[in-house]
Amino acid sequence: MRSIPLFALGLILCCIAASGGRADDGYTKPTTSTYKTVGELPLKADVYRLPGDDVRPVVVWVHGGGLIFGNRDGPSPDQRKRYLDAGYVVVSIDYRLAPETKLAGIVEDIRDAVTWVRTKGPELYKIDPKRVAVVGHSAGGYLALVAGYAVEPRPQAVVAFYGYGDVDGDWYAKPDPGFLMPLVTREAAYKAVGTKEIVEGDWKGRTDFYRYCRQNGLWPQEVVGHDPAKQPKEFDRFCPVRNVTRGYPPTLLLHGDADTDVPHRQSVAVAAELKRAGVEHELITMKGGGHLFDRKGLQDRDVSAAFVRVEKFLAKHVGEEKLVREAVRRFYDTFNAHDWAKLAEFTTEDFTHIDPGGGWTRGREAVLKLLAQAHSTFLKDVQDVPDEDKTEVRFATAGVAVVTVPSTVKGTFTTPDGKKHENERQIRTFVVVRRGGKWLIMQDQNTARGG
Repeated sequence: MRSIPLFALGLILCCIAASGGRADDGYTKPTTSTYKTVGELPLKADVYRLPGDDVRPVVVWVHGGGLIFGNRDGPSPDQRKRYLDAGYVVVSIDYRLAPETKLAGIVEDIRDAVTWVRTKGPELYKIDPKRVAVVGHSAGGYLALVAGYAVEPRPQAVVAFYGYGDVDGDWYAKPDPGFLMPLVTREAAYKAVGTKEIVEGDWKGRTDFYRYCRQNGLWPQEVVGHDPAKQPKEFDRFCPVRNVTRGYPPTLLLHGDADTDVPHRQSVAVAAELKRAGVEHELITMKGGGHLFDRKGLQDRDVSAAFVRVEKFLAKHVGEEKLVREAVRRFYDTFNAHDWAKLAEFTTEDFTHIDPGGGWTRGREAVLKLLAQAHSTFLKDVQDVPDEDKTEVRFATAGVAVVTVPSTVKGTFTTPDGKKHENERQIRTFVVVRRGGKWLIMQDQNTARGG
């Protein structure tokens, strides 16, 4: 009996550990739906959702495996539990595997899966179609990055664990010394693959095929269907680093700097393009971390710390924090447009305004009257510009948030007490509460912080 190469065994054990089994991870069981059918092949999605009738954001989770092996058994039970406890629906999806399906078809599957989540998710699973994050690991991280420009409407956030930004670089298109032992014969490699499209297959054989491709620099030809040396332009549409624009979603990248499968420089290159385009992003480099660094589990201090940053990132862009920030942003839009009739849409009836001098006005109608009077007189020519990058949101309870916003009141104005102000910097503090399924501003207070 031939032994399993250490590389393949490691991948198999890691994926088994990460999956916890599709049926039950001891915390929740998924509901499985078919999101599309290609010929006679169903492509399915496992949907994890804790009980409750509230509308929730969604994490669309994409598995790894070099686009050649792997399945939708994921994410790992500890990560899945954290997503669920934070209030997300988790949707783990199939996609067709290479080489039977080329990359164009795989990208089509990702596009169709996210579209299904947005169109069917609200009815079937009470998913908020405007709060979609795509999260993936390794090749799944690559596909998450592709979703950032290939899916319309674009997801609200992308998280790529040790993903990659190109599929035609030397790291994939030339023999990789890190994969040379043990050698895989051509006969053994191609025995595991065929012509019939699949979404999962023999782990051992397909990891051998992946290893063979890396040993011989054949991955681009087998997965994309083109030779980068002869047809370089065919790869442009599949490389995230060549498709980053200002409209790309906020993105979090996580990568170990000792990764011998997907080089750390792949995430560095993506981060550089995101910076060039002015896209909000962050690159978390795991010092000494290899490929699949998070397989240590959340009990590992470094992995746990990194995942906390994942949670904070998702909270800001698709979680409850996003809705709180939107309520505050609408306040500033109304404030600067002097459109006080909209105040009722995002404030409570007992809305209270506390002014810099310590006085206060309670009740939405009274505050509306006060603001309308001030902005028709001494504040009519100013704009209050918030610094959203420095805005802080803290949750006192699940239904109460305190938001601190540094801002600059652009322009010159004189208050009724005769004091002149010019480009005054302020700190405005909001108390935002969840009522009737919406986040509403209950109180605001602004304090001058110097000129």
